[in-house]
Amino acid sequence: MMEAIEHHLARRPDLIIDLYGGDSDSPTDRVLATLGSVVNASPVWARLLASDNGFAQLPTNIYSNRAIPILSLPNDDATAMLTLLNIIHYQHRSIPRSLTYEELLQVAIVCDKYDCENLAYPWAETWMNGLLDDPKYDYISPGYEGLFFIGAVFKYSSERFALVVEKLSARLIVEISDWPSRKSESFIRKPFNMLVDSEIVVVSTDMIPGPILEHMWHERASNFQKLLDITTPFYKDIGLSGDLTESSDYISLCPHITCSDVATGSIVRHLRHAGLPISTQSPFFETCLKNDALWLTCNKYRQIRCWSMVPNNKNGTVLHDSNNSVTPLGDKQRAMDLVVRLIKTPCTLDFKLPEWKIPSPGYVNEKTDWPFCFSELTSTSYLCGFAERMNRFHTDINSLLDSVAGYKLNGEA
Repeated sequence: MMEAIEHHLARRPDLIIDLYGGDSDSPTDRVLATLGSVVNASPVWARLLASDNGFAQLPTNIYSNRAIPILSLPNDDATAMLTLLNIIHYQHRSIPRSLTYEELLQVAIVCDKYDCENLAYPWAETWMNGLLDDPKYDYISPGYEGLFFIGAVFKYSSERFALVVEKLSARLIVEISDWPSRKSESFIRKPFNMLVDSEIVVVSTDMIPGPILEHMWHERASNFQKLLDITTPFYKDIGLSGDLTESSDYISLCPHITCSDVATGSIVRHLRHAGLPISTQSPFFETCLKNDALWLTCNKYRQIRCWSMVPNNKNGTVLHDSNNSVTPLGDKQRAMDLVVRLIKTPCTLDFKLPEWKIPSPGYVNEKTDWPFCFSELTSTSYLCGFAERMNRFHTDINSLLDSVAGYKLNGEA
């Protein structure tokens, strides 16, 4: 067993504090302190060290021919406690000028536990700003949720730190999933633009102050309501609202039954492939949307594609996609004199949709009997009502993502 390292913080110590580093069962550090300084620094220690506290008397040790009480703190981080005790005893040369994220979090924990955060205020701003100046850390990424606790303990004494905490809160509102109750002990965080499920992390709510949790809960609920306000009319317009699919009152975005069937069928197929509900009457319509991370649900909707069939009289009937590749259709399809256009959304990492040309008012292709199935894109290809509605839907989704909590998802203010 290694002998504990002694730290002499007082000329005439009358209190010994034993600290336990790591998983050690025996003290790794022994602090020779002043009882009066410790009692004055913390009301918790004042009650604990009072002679009439009702607890068993502390053990003692002989030091300089005097019996000195020993206070053991096996459940506290030894490095953080040593930093705090150096502050209490004005050992300024021994107080670190910078702390890592983990070290600062532990200091915040012991300051909160012993109700002596005021002592660390003069140092807190320096430590907080030092963290933000370190380029190797990205404090918006998973693993730094303890910033909420640090900021709350030290009352956001650093303005820069407060802004980072605000941005982290906004990011979490977008990334939280599987959070059924405000009183849940944890939730799942799905980092923005994650590529694999292994990047998913479980976040304990213990280190997040109640007011911040309350704020994130309400903001997240508000944003999902906005998503519902976007998706519900979209489902209704394309004929996937449960109260309309069997109703004669439904008016298709395209009057031609073939185009309508192709467009609706392609949307349903993509909804199923993305794991999204295919009807507003689906038992898990709202649950599906609200359970997952907002950015991920929106990105799934952004990947929904729509096939539409429109006339093409210059190049014959071809299969045309958004990459401008052209493939001749078979004889049967060619005889129908149609062109099939695949309307793509951008990839999951791109938040900008291509700009579509506004349809020419009153345009009608006189060589076809589909006077309503059009929206001019180029001189040779046209966009039907389903694809135009899909384009507006994607634009609304993009606007929601960009406006969430008042900042861009790429981290720009």
